[in-house]
Amino acid sequence: MVSDMSCIAAVRTGVEKERLAAREIVAGAGHDAVYVSKVVPASMIFVPCAGGLSHNEAGHYVRVIVRL
Repeated sequence: MVSDMSCIAAVRTGVEKERLAAREIVAGAGHDAVYVSKVVPASMIFVPCAGGLSHNEAGHYVRVIVRL
């Protein structure tokens, strides 16, 4: 999947406005965004688990409020 540059720019702007810690990565994951991107611009936001454990049922996500 190739992320839409306008979506990436919108996320970057929001991160900077809210002064959040972030880094841009190139990921091999696609998830539903692969299919969604065929009909609308799309990109993905990854939210890390507390302690760095992810893709595991023991992982714990800190509550995140997302404003669109």
